[in-house]
Amino acid sequence: MRPQGERRGLPAPALAVSSGTLLGGSTWGMWSALSAIGAASLWAEGTPWGATLTAPLMATLAGLLCSATRVLPSHSPAVYGTVNGYLLPLAIPLLLFGADLRCILRDTGRLLVVFLGGSVATIAGGLLAYALCPLRALGRDGPLAAAALTARHIGGSVNYVAVAEMVGMAPATRAAALAADDLVVTLYFLAIYALARRVPPEPAARDAAGDALPSPRAAERAAHPVTLKGAATALAAACALCYAGSAAAAAAGRHGAAIPAITLLSVAAATAAPRALRALVHPGEVLAGLLMQIFFAAVGASGDVAAVAAAGPALLAWSAVSVAAHVAGVLLLERTAGFTRKETVLASNANVGGPTTAAAMAAAKGWPSAVLPALLVGIFGYAIATFIGLGMVVVYARM
Repeated sequence: MRPQGERRGLPAPALAVSSGTLLGGSTWGMWSALSAIGAASLWAEGTPWGATLTAPLMATLAGLLCSATRVLPSHSPAVYGTVNGYLLPLAIPLLLFGADLRCILRDTGRLLVVFLGGSVATIAGGLLAYALCPLRALGRDGPLAAAALTARHIGGSVNYVAVAEMVGMAPATRAAALAADDLVVTLYFLAIYALARRVPPEPAARDAAGDALPSPRAAERAAHPVTLKGAATALAAACALCYAGSAAAAAAGRHGAAIPAITLLSVAAATAAPRALRALVHPGEVLAGLLMQIFFAAVGASGDVAAVAAAGPALLAWSAVSVAAHVAGVLLLERTAGFTRKETVLASNANVGGPTTAAAMAAAKGWPSAVLPALLVGIFGYAIATFIGLGMVVVYARM
């Protein structure tokens, strides 16, 4: 006989948090909302206005709106803790399957030099921005936000959230900084395309019959399309790297260093076995893109609207100064070192936007020979930016 109160079937779903929200704290309700926000943002990015805003910004703002209207709670260890503790680390190896350092050094040429110069310009721009806009209103989160944004402007959003998670940035500050920076980066994209408007497309490469040849990136994707087996293998490999990285950090007594350890192991694996992991690059990018959209929605939902509104102007000013200084730095490098405008805008795009936006720019502008190098230098940014951001925490804290 069953004890009194016990029911047949599945146990009742646990509440994500006790709240007066529309979803009533339902764990499955929150996962449904976050997934729907991520998917809707990706669909909306296909529209002209959505392409301008970008899917990450729309997901962050939609999550913030759901929190402000009490559809989603702003605090939920069961859901947001899972996103930060598991989905974020899992996205890192998925994005780094193509981080073969030997290939990057061999195939990127002058573009890597400009990218490294752009990274230096980003650091200098961050220091200038912090001197002009010290973010004192954020308290202890001021230097943390500056460091995380510096990492983003060298690698990408995954580096921003990795640094923010490791240094314990408050959820409200994390959401405010990401939303403010997304607006600045949107304006940056408009500016960088304007700077490239006079660079002509390359003559199309043709075969012996005169037919246009696909770009190296397109050929690579055609050779390794996303399949169920490929996605499953990519997920399994990423989980194994996360396990190895977290175990290594725990063995060293540094549980908080799991993300850097996962990053190092992922780059080492991609460099040691590039042929084995090559088929996982495209499936990994697709899976990581999905996970990051859920993460951006969670970042917005965990933000406090009042705190975002209060901190937004200072963070907006900091990001504007930092990105403007970066652009000025790479243009100065172009003028003094003899780099071409195409190299300058692609390397800068890989810095501020990341590998996907840099490769997309090369394809859209008709520069097929630059698509793969742009992608590779952006992936290199993923590999180094988290470590630079963690180092900049100390620098900003002393200013």
